[in-house]
Amino acid sequence: MLQISELHDNSKPQLKAISKVIRQAKLVFMPEYNRTVFYQIWFRLKNRPVTLPNKPYFIPSRNELENLKHKYGEQLKIFETHKVILYQGMIFEERDLSNFIRAIKELGSEYKLVLLGKDRDMLRKYRQIDDSLIHIEFIPAPDYLLFTSMCHMGIVTYDPGTLNTAYCAPNKIFEYAAFGKPMIANNIPGLKVLSESGAGETIDENDISSIKEAILSIDRNYDKYRSAAFDFFNSTDNERIISHSLKFLD
Repeated sequence: MLQISELHDNSKPQLKAISKVIRQAKLVFMPEYNRTVFYQIWFRLKNRPVTLPNKPYFIPSRNELENLKHKYGEQLKIFETHKVILYQGMIFEERDLSNFIRAIKELGSEYKLVLLGKDRDMLRKYRQIDDSLIHIEFIPAPDYLLFTSMCHMGIVTYDPGTLNTAYCAPNKIFEYAAFGKPMIANNIPGLKVLSESGAGETIDENDISSIKEAILSIDRNYDKYRSAAFDFFNSTDNERIISHSLKFLD
């Protein structure tokens, strides 16, 4: 059996190594449907790899997260006074958040953007757009899920510069969904599932009005999006997918 987490479309040596073993594998798992199609075509496979979504196998309970609050009291204050729109991940040029920052600033003081993650020389630029944005440095796992559980909605964005990122398979969408948090995502194939499931809205990241309307649309129907996020999380059953796939082995 093979578990292939990335598409490796920009790595010829990696694809060559995979080609030597993939046809001998009785089962191949990949975390995103379109990636399975690419691999079936590229490697001329008789059977398409099985889609095994990148859903975490462990999510702390709310009670477990509640016990962490004393460690992050100062950083959590903003979550208790504003509708926090949270971005979690590396803060770097390939995921430009400039228009998200502009849009949230234009929506007024009810909302607050919080960036949680390591800065790679982008904060200076972002603070020129909005000097009130909040940055929280790297928080270790699973503690960062406390912040996930307390936000109002989440941002998920990937640069579609490669097939691997255009057809992304982030576990982040399941982390937000585990706590019923609606998501705003840029319009790429790997994130279409959010609008299709009702767990969020896809936007044009180059259009500030598109971002603002998505935020307001979610807020107008928050309970509906929240319920859809829970449904999206609960309907993904990786144990069932694995068990079903194993039945077809000799």
